[in-house]
Amino acid sequence: MNTGLEAIISATLERLFGLHEAPIDLQETRKEFDGDVTLVVFPYVKASRMSPEATAQAIGLSLQEACAEVQGFNVVKGFLNLTLSEATLQSTMDAICADAHWGITPVD
Repeated sequence: MNTGLEAIISATLERLFGLHEAPIDLQETRKEFDGDVTLVVFPYVKASRMSPEATAQAIGLSLQEACAEVQGFNVVKGFLNLTLSEATLQSTMDAICADAHWGITPVD
């Protein structure tokens, strides 16, 4: 699901901080916070030369401006919680429904 979003984040990190092939750690956002996926920004703090919060804010603003997939974001310390657009969520569900073998693991 996140391959396209990971590519956009990678391009954003390269543009903002000059990071090439930086690791992208996307996780499901914890239930007590708003958002669909969370980006851990601690690995980018040294390159950004900003606090974790400022780094997350810069990435979030750039993503929200640059791509339609990100509807909104919020920052909790060094974590960037991204809210995905309804269109992004719908296209993901459409892809899952179109794959007759989604979720099926072959038996050896």
